[in-house]
Order: sequence, then C-alpha cells, then structure tokens
Amino acid sequence: MTSGSVKKILAVSGIIVLFVAGYYLGFKKAVNGDIKRTKIMLGTSVEVIFKKSEESNSGKYFEAAFGEFRRIDELFSAYMKDNPIDRFNNSKGDTVIIEHEIYDLLRHCNEINTLTEGGFDVTIGNVTEAWKFNTQTPEVPKESILKEAMENSGWGNIELVEKNGVIKRKMIKLNFGAIAKGYAVDRAFEIIKSLGAKNFLINAGGEIRSDGGEWEIGIQDPRNQNRLLYELIPTKEFRIATSGDYENFFESAGVRYHHILNPKTGYPATGCRSVTVIAGSVEMADALATGIFIMGWEKGLKLVKTLLNVECLIIDNKGEEHMSQGFKKYIRS
Repeated sequence: MTSGSVKKILAVSGIIVLFVAGYYLGFKKAVNGDIKRTKIMLGTSVEVIFKKSEESNSGKYFEAAFGEFRRIDELFSAYMKDNPIDRFNNSKGDTVIIEHEIYDLLRHCNEINTLTEGGFDVTIGNVTEAWKFNTQTPEVPKESILKEAMENSGWGNIELVEKNGVIKRKMIKLNFGAIAKGYAVDRAFEIIKSLGAKNFLINAGGEIRSDGGEWEIGIQDPRNQNRLLYELIPTKEFRIATSGDYENFFESAGVRYHHILNPKTGYPATGCRSVTVIAGSVEMADALATGIFIMGWEKGLKLVKTLLNVECLIIDNKGEEHMSQGFKKYIRS
C-alpha cells in the first residue's frame, strides 16, 4: 500500500490464475488505517478495502461481500462438481431448465454476443477445456481434440426459451469466466452499499468498482507489470475492467499462448495485448473487455462509439494505444 490517503490498484493483478475457491489469503491493516482482506475466489484474487472510517462495521461488510462472491462462485463456476453449471454442461437433454439468475445472465450474454459480433461467447467451455486453461498445466491441444471442441461450441447451438429453459444442441458447455467476476463485483458492491458502507473498493483480478472518490486506479503496462501506463482521476465511483494477454498464458516452442480464446478459431486472439473498459456496470465492462479484445482495436473502437456510458483504452498487438474520445477525461494529466 502507498502512503497517504490515495491507493494505487493495478488494473489487472498478475499472470497466474488459481482455481481454489474461497481460500483465505490474509488480513491487512495498512499504515494509514485502511483495512483490506483478500481471498482467492472465482479463479482470481478478490480484494476488498475499506477506509478507516468504516472500521467499526468492516467485519460484517467483509462477511457480506465475500459471502456473495462465494455464492456466485458456487452458482456459476464451471469447475465445481454437481453445481448448476456442471449439471448443465453434462446434461444430454434437448431442453434444460436452469436457475433464474443463470438464465438472466445468459440473456445479457446473448445481447453482448450480438454486440461483439460473436467475440464474447460463454458457450466455448469445451474449447477452454481443450487448452486445459482450467488447470495449472495448459497446453496446445491436438488438432483433432480442438476440432471436436469447436464442433461442440458456439452460441448458435443454444436457444433461450420461456420459463428459464435453454435448448441445448450438441454437448455445449458454458463457461462464465469472462463475465462472472464483473457480475460478482457489482452484486457484492450493491449488498455492502445497502448495509451502509461508504468509501470502499472491490477488485476481482482487475474488475474494479469503487465508492467514495478517494481511490486512484492505475492501468498496467501489459508488458511491464511494474509500470503504469496511466493514472486515472479519482472520481466518486468507478466501474472498470481490463482483459489482458498476460493474465494467464504459457509458452510452447517459443510461441506465447494466452487464455482469451477466439470463438471463431479456437485459438488465442491475436489483435490486442490489453483492453480496459469503463461502463455503467462492472459486469458490462468485464464482458466488453473480452469481446473487444477478440474483435480487435478497429472494430472495438467503432463499437464503443455506438454505446452510451462506455469508454475504452486498447493496446494492440504492436503495443500501440487506441483510446475512445471519452476515455481521455478519466486520465490524470
């Protein structure tokens, strides 16, 4: 933590994704009195920080925030046995009835899939498994394995119907990794806000929402973890997310492979190094950051221009910056 009342939170935290849900990492009281707790949940490091003024109630706020993260992890994780997503993924029925909350998020995923021209797609669980990004030993899949995974992927192979029904064609598997963290940040934020909390920040591996106006967020250089590209002007409330090719990657035969997979090719997207999105919700920012990363900077910027209350900063595969006009107002000069 830095000294004084201002914090610097890297927009994305590291390159290693862990898969141990709910593991308690620690409790830290900063020098200036701010209080922080961190846990591994939803496959990433989840950090909640309160100002000293919230100390008397911080215990119940932490409990509520992490309790909501745990609930969402158990509901949406693709890696927990016999949870709703596992049951859906292993179902062979033509029509599957799912929980109302999952159905509602799938409806939103459908909208974003359309906006991003298929770049954002939660139906590529089989492709993710083929690359073994759900393990600590990812690898380049054999062509035959990847081909089969691609045949059992794609938004066109599911259809949402009334009363929480999903028509499932083929052995489609859902993976909400590109939206669940943002969704959880929003949910946890609203819950502890409703309990009376003020002046706090939630950071789930780069999906960030803050309240109080005293927090400062820095955007990390995707090729230098120790360098910030920009510091953003503190504002009352931030809703921001970053997707980068340095969050989870491996190298094989001198080639770098990262976890942001293009649904149309089955291979890692190649057009960007990182995409940072500011939007009306962290859920939306999270999904758009992934979708734009896959679309590429030109189509991504064109999309952002059509959306209300959405701004972005894109670092392309050559390291060049592409920024929406409105993003500039957030940058500290």
